[in-house]
Amino acid sequence: MENFVSAKDRILNSALDLFYRNGYTETGINEILEHSGTFKKSFYIHFSSKTELGVLYINQIEEILLNLCSKILTKHPVFLNFSQAWVKITKKKISKLYPKGCPLVNLPVNIIEIQDRNQAAFENLKKPFVKYFINNYNMAEDESRIISEEILMLYEGAMNSYKLDPNPKYFDYMENFLKLVDTKIKEYNRNRVN
Repeated sequence: MENFVSAKDRILNSALDLFYRNGYTETGINEILEHSGTFKKSFYIHFSSKTELGVLYINQIEEILLNLCSKILTKHPVFLNFSQAWVKITKKKISKLYPKGCPLVNLPVNIIEIQDRNQAAFENLKKPFVKYFINNYNMAEDESRIISEEILMLYEGAMNSYKLDPNPKYFDYMENFLKLVDTKIKEYNRNRVN
């Protein structure tokens, strides 16, 4: 029996693919319809606008990244082990899945609803890291947030440098800087004990 993919799913999958490859602004509804093999009537039966698809795109990327982060953080309570696993997965899996850089950063748009949702997704990505440092290192929330932001900055920098120059050395740089973050965590714990 042949697998049936609904018009809604075809439209959504096409939009997600085109938004990532071409950008949100550069992707039109007609292009999504052509790519998905559906009619305009089908689009408006399932979606109110391209903006709705943009929000769904962000929701999907956020879910993928949050699940991945949570899985690695849970598996590696020691930061150095986590950072090595994070770099390995970023180098092998995420860079292959997203060769054009981080899909959240690659979605600059002048539509407030999408900008707000994208910013909220980035804030939500910090939460598992903050929780990780509070639970595993008894860090204060402020300090945990700063380190979480540093980790995400390193990730975004490596992903977007890789986008400009597909060379895995950027993930090696990320790993080197994560070792400095590990030193910072150890120093924080030493100071807290003294």
